[in-house]
Amino acid sequence: MMDLDTFVQLSDEHIAQLMHQSGQTVCVFPISGTRRWYTMEYGKHLNGHATQHYLDEVRQRLLDLYRLFFSHGIHTLLSPLPGLLEEQKEWTSRMAWLDMLTTHSDFLAFYEEWGVRVCFYGDYRRQLAGTPYAYLPGQFERLSKYTRKNSAHRLFYGIFPQNAAENIADLSVRHFIRTGAVPNRRVMSELYYGEPIETANLFVGFGVFNPADYPLLEFSERSLYFTSAPSFYLEKDQLRYILHDYLHPRREPEIQQLSEPELAAMKDFYLAQRNATFGLSSLWPGMWGSC
Repeated sequence: MMDLDTFVQLSDEHIAQLMHQSGQTVCVFPISGTRRWYTMEYGKHLNGHATQHYLDEVRQRLLDLYRLFFSHGIHTLLSPLPGLLEEQKEWTSRMAWLDMLTTHSDFLAFYEEWGVRVCFYGDYRRQLAGTPYAYLPGQFERLSKYTRKNSAHRLFYGIFPQNAAENIADLSVRHFIRTGAVPNRRVMSELYYGEPIETANLFVGFGVFNPADYPLLEFSERSLYFTSAPSFYLEKDQLRYILHDYLHPRREPEIQQLSEPELAAMKDFYLAQRNATFGLSSLWPGMWGSC
């Protein structure tokens, strides 16, 4: 077992090799707290002309994070974008952002350089129908078709991923009408995500984890990790801490085999932490924050 200090000092290529040896890793990395991050980092730019600056900064940071995950051996990344699409009054900048995913030269170059196959999932067709942005699903489909040849990595953008149950039900009914067959789990996964995905090995989130937003995926208890800061503050060392933990699975101790000092140390730890609860929130001046 490699200790954490040694692991953190490895090259990206070495860590990627270790990850590849464990199999093709599927990681869910929801983008959350984006406006909070932007306001804290670039608050002086928040005015009526800040849209382009916001798009430029978010584009660069998101691409940096995708490169970080892929350079460390993550094969498949699910990137739900609910934090970018919360309020219709801000749809102008949000839709410009979604358009950028499919047309901006930086993204297109990234998909080619890293061999990324792109898929889109979520309720975006229904949500965008009848709006000035009804053209976007067509762009999503063209990009997915264009990158279908890529095989080094997969990137799944989640657009309007809420209310997944209704979306899956609709897709399943359409499948049955079209084929006369009731879709199994694998088929439903392909209908919803664009390609079949059954297991997520890693979940790296900020805020509250809601499994309803990631239907049909199996999560193991040891794969869930939560940051205290918004997604865009994730850095290399923090990801490496997570990957080290992931590559060294925890095993439940055999209580009867522990020595008296080991049992006493475990009890002391639990007693010291018995009032600690993950997921609680604290009221700060003007806002709630998770802790």
